[in-house]
Amino acid sequence: MSLDAITGKTRLDPFGTTLIEDYERLYKEFGIQPFKPLLPQIRSPSTTMRRGVIFGHRDFELILKALKEHEDFAVMSGIKPTGEFHLGTLMTAR
Repeated sequence: MSLDAITGKTRLDPFGTTLIEDYERLYKEFGIQPFKPLLPQIRSPSTTMRRGVIFGHRDFELILKALKEHEDFAVMSGIKPTGEFHLGTLMTAR
């Protein structure tokens, strides 16, 4: 996150610091839910899931349901919504 010079507000910056001080604000601002409560339902969570790098989600419960029921699913995401390709967009692409 970084301080926007024009608005004076803190903004998420994929190229800046990884320190996030206000997760609740990010959940509200981006309309996401905390990821941590879903970890017990994931058979083999990735390191990024276990370490909290992935900290929020939208509708991941639907993917968990599809996995449990052996159904197909697809992930739709806008690649590069924050600008340049970075770790977050790479994780989604993979």
